[in-house]
Amino acid sequence: MFFANYSDGLCDLNLDEMTADFRASGKVGCFLAVRPSFSLHLVDMQPDGKVQRIRASQDANLWINGGFFIFRSEIFDYMREGDELVEAPFQRLIEADQLMAFRHEGFWRPWTR
Repeated sequence: MFFANYSDGLCDLNLDEMTADFRASGKVGCFLAVRPSFSLHLVDMQPDGKVQRIRASQDANLWINGGFFIFRSEIFDYMREGDELVEAPFQRLIEADQLMAFRHEGFWRPWTR
């Protein structure tokens, strides 16, 4: 197993807990799932622009990729030259039931300019 990170941010993630959950899962890949750290209003609308609903993002049960990962070496079996990690390889992991998310409700903030 190895850790990877492509997040320019800060987090109070408990790596021991994430590692234990991942190890027990037997999966090939795991990523940190966090709630967005910003407030937005989500709009549900029809193609003609008719608004059906507006709601706060905090009420939508949204989770995003927090940019922290744990992988087993088999991850390389799911990657092809030129792939972006979260697009094609993660889709292959999903199709093979080999990807898990570790939900983190604690502190997580991306770096912004």
